[in-house]
Amino acid sequence: VWPEMILAQRAEWAAAVDSALAGIAQASGAWQVIGFRDRDQPRNLARIIDPTGRPRAEYQKTHLVTAMETSQPGTEPAPILDTPLGRLGVMICNDDVFTDVARSLGRRGAQLVADPTWDWADVASRHATIPRLRAVENRVSIIRATQGGVSQLIDPRGRIVASHSVLDDPHQVLVGDLPLGDAGSLYSRVGDVFAWAVVVLLAG
Repeated sequence: VWPEMILAQRAEWAAAVDSALAGIAQASGAWQVIGFRDRDQPRNLARIIDPTGRPRAEYQKTHLVTAMETSQPGTEPAPILDTPLGRLGVMICNDDVFTDVARSLGRRGAQLVADPTWDWADVASRHATIPRLRAVENRVSIIRATQGGVSQLIDPRGRIVASHSVLDDPHQVLVGDLPLGDAGSLYSRVGDVFAWAVVVLLAG
């Protein structure tokens, strides 16, 4: 998993970038989730590339950071792919601050969620706590790769399997073993029904 907007995309660059990424995928034999900044549209994207180098899915960030991002928000559901690693889903950065994208992934059976992210020093430690909630709520493992913040591997119980502050060392690669989530949690299915029921009872 690469960080959010780690690469820029333009139509005239597409062939060269796709060729380079295909070469990396084939050499490593790894699935990749890569954050792109589309300069033509503009859009904030994450692309899933399989080990043969073929792009398999693309997702456009839904929840933009207010007053900071000028790209267009996405309207399509985040994709899920069946892979040898398990059912792989994707969200981008500020998507994990809200519950809807992660809930949608959990409800549709994602077991492992890639979360390309771009933080900065003032928000890095606070933002790093939020994906743990999404992991527990939806019983999914989360791979969070960030520039300017804390990269993390989070299991379905919200435990940090591995983490690294990119602010301390920007050249570190984070590696670890994650269990697959079993998805389909009660929260994924019904959301905040219990919380709203409590509000109604209190109002009554």
